[in-house]
This record gives sequence, C-alpha cells and structure tokens, in this order.
Amino acid sequence: MLIPNVRVPEFGLAEPASRDIARIFAVLANRRNRMREPTASSTLHRIRATLRAASNAAVREG
Repeated sequence: MLIPNVRVPEFGLAEPASRDIARIFAVLANRRNRMREPTASSTLHRIRATLRAASNAAVREG
C-alpha cells in the first residue's frame, strides 16, 4: 500500500475509484501531526504526485 499510515481497511487499491481516492484525501486532510497541525497541502500534493506516477506506470505496464 502506498499510504501505510491510513488505517482504513475498506480502501482496496487494486482498482481504486475516484471516490475512494477522494475519501483517502479527506482522511489525510483531516489528520493532525504530533504538533497538532493539519496535514500540509504540500504533503497532499506529494501524495497525489506519487499516486499519479504509480497509476501512470500501471497503465503503461498494462
């Protein structure tokens, strides 16, 4: 799993739907770090870039 700290077992990433990805991002956006600060937007952008790269690689591989 690309996001090991998201402990939501109903997310199956074998064939993720856009609503599943949106739910993952909603969970991440509402989390707080050790300093009680919300997840930084730059972190969410990096996660999105990683998911997009993984998706593009999967499409290329067939």
